[in-house]
Amino acid sequence: TNLPTYQLTNLPTYQLTNSPTYQLTNLPTTMGIDIKFPIGLMFFILGFLLTIFGAVTSGDTALYSRSLGININLWSGLGMLIFGSIMLFLAWQSRKPKTP
Repeated sequence: TNLPTYQLTNLPTYQLTNSPTYQLTNLPTTMGIDIKFPIGLMFFILGFLLTIFGAVTSGDTALYSRSLGININLWSGLGMLIFGSIMLFLAWQSRKPKTP
């Protein structure tokens, strides 16, 4: 059977397979989009703000009475800061060229 061949500008030629779903073959395996960076940045910024808020309000016992006296803002902020830092580090590691 003659299946159509599609040529995109400056990209390799993709041929439709003869399967019932007509999937494209020879597609690139990665798209170059890394979700770790925006997620890490969001957690890092929010964790930083929450850590600062927890540090500033650490003496307010009435604020933390519902959380059994634990400064939940400070500890949650530190957890988010650590998670965001790990995600940013992993995003940075994946952007470095791999040398053999």
